[in-house]
Amino acid sequence: MTKLWSLWDKFWFAPQNLLGLAYMRIFLCGTMFYMYAFRLFNLSYYAPTSWIHRDSALASLSELYRPTFAWFFWPDSLNFAVHILFVILLGLLTLGIGGRWIMWLAWVLDMGFIQRNYSVNFGADVIAALFLFYMSFTQSCEHLSVVN
Repeated sequence: MTKLWSLWDKFWFAPQNLLGLAYMRIFLCGTMFYMYAFRLFNLSYYAPTSWIHRDSALASLSELYRPTFAWFFWPDSLNFAVHILFVILLGLLTLGIGGRWIMWLAWVLDMGFIQRNYSVNFGADVIAALFLFYMSFTQSCEHLSVVN
C-alpha cells in the first residue's frame, strides 16, 4: 500500500519538465496569432453588417448548439480595438511573456469572438479555444520565454 501511495504522490505532485508544454504554447499561440492577425483585414465578419448577421446565424442553429449566454461583452463599435488587444496578447504568449492571467484573458476574448458570429468559425477556432483554456491552468511560460 505504501508503494501505491508513493506512485500516486509522484504522479500528481512530483516536479515535471515543462519543456513540451512550452513548445505547445509556442505552437498554439503562434498559430492563433497568425490566424487572428489576418482576420484583422476581415473584421466585418463580426459586425452587424456581416454577410450573415448574428441573429440569422443563431436562428440557423438548432437549440442544442446555441450558447446559453453570450460571452461577448463589448459593443460592435469596439471590435477593432478588442481584436487588436487579442492579437497583442497572443503575440505576448507566443514569446512567453505573461502567464496564466494573460492566457485567461486571451481565452475570454477568443470566446467572445467565437460567439459573436458562428457563420465565420470553423473547427480550428473551437479546438484552439479549448487548448487555450487548458493551457491557462499550466505554467507554460516558465520555459522558452524571452524574459527567462
